[in-house]
Amino acid sequence: MPCFCETKEASVRNLAVAVLVLMFLCLATLPAVFADTLQDAELNINGTTFSGVGPALGAPGVNAAGFNTTTGVGTITITVLGTACTSCNVDLWLLDPAAIPFYNEYGVKTGSAGAGQSWQIDVPDYASDGNITGNVIANTDANTLSNANNVPGTLDNYLLNCGAFGGGSANGNCNDEVSMALGFSFASPGTGNEEVVTFNVSTTGCVSGSVCLEDVQPVDGNNNSQKQVFYSATATSQAVCTGPSCGPPPPTPEPSMLLMLGGSLCGLLGLRKKL
Repeated sequence: MPCFCETKEASVRNLAVAVLVLMFLCLATLPAVFADTLQDAELNINGTTFSGVGPALGAPGVNAAGFNTTTGVGTITITVLGTACTSCNVDLWLLDPAAIPFYNEYGVKTGSAGAGQSWQIDVPDYASDGNITGNVIANTDANTLSNANNVPGTLDNYLLNCGAFGGGSANGNCNDEVSMALGFSFASPGTGNEEVVTFNVSTTGCVSGSVCLEDVQPVDGNNNSQKQVFYSATATSQAVCTGPSCGPPPPTPEPSMLLMLGGSLCGLLGLRKKL
């Protein structure tokens, strides 16, 4: 009588294949917006750090009105007053994936850093793995970005079979999770002046800046075309705006309005006495 028994090794192998298939089915059904949303951020302004998207984009001096957290692109402007520091810095780290899966991306750097500018492409510190150990968040906090691309990639890792992921030895050329940081160090702009640092995130190309960082999601089983996120920045020292172009001053109540307000208050006081 034929035996239809399955060996233990075959059972384990089939289970592993089933789990892998289920994982990729789950990835394929994730909403596209999840890949395009800013996942995490770290901001260092003159040695004070703000961790997370909300704290970083809501920190003092930050204007994120031009940044869309749904699409993960736009402009973030940070203003440092000349009286705020002697030796000043602004560093902004972003985890803004180009597509799903996050772990099959690589970084590209073009151009040269300007005066006082630094940069780093790396896996997030907390996502360090057998192939790459990241320190970009720690370097953002210390204003010591390494000016290095630690995820040069282009070795496909879509099936999690590259280097240490596939059971082999560590390989820093495997595609991985990509995050990017840009920073500026500058002397105090001086009383009456300010430094305006503008960070730009785009999916079509670098908006500005002498150095451009790029997060690339290549064609793979989840993506029919290559997808990219470009990150660049500029820093400009200027006089603090005090003229009419800065916006109208708060309105001054007219005498008639003051009389009406006073009358209303008196009425309320009289009503309180009756009660």
